[in-house]
Amino acid sequence: MTQIEINTVTMAVGIITAIFAIIQYGLTKRSEFRKRFWEEQLEIYKRTCVAASSIATAKAITAVEKECETFWRLYWGELSILESKAVKTAMEAFGNQLRIVEAEQSSPQSLEQLSYRLARACRASLEKTWDPVGIDDLS
Repeated sequence: MTQIEINTVTMAVGIITAIFAIIQYGLTKRSEFRKRFWEEQLEIYKRTCVAASSIATAKAITAVEKECETFWRLYWGELSILESKAVKTAMEAFGNQLRIVEAEQSSPQSLEQLSYRLARACRASLEKTWDPVGIDDLS
């Protein structure tokens, strides 16, 4: 091999290595972002379900004012960033009925099935995310 050929091969190997490193870096960053997104989604879904179930099982709406504030804060803020369409629909249904309960035109118990549906929507959303874990097997 001549010096020119050796230099060409060396340069080609260097370029291929650099391209591989850039691709690997991009894939790693994307994977890290997805993992963080999924972890945040799980945490916010849990907080949402806790607030909703606390409200739905309360004897009186006045006993769960803090949970109502938490629910509305999640509804109008954080959850909107991470929720799936099904979770959004379930949140809206729960929120619409919660307004009626807060106006004292219905009892918190009228929210029980809506709270359950919200939790199931969160679970379905998480199943899509964490399917490799086998969430379905936990039923």
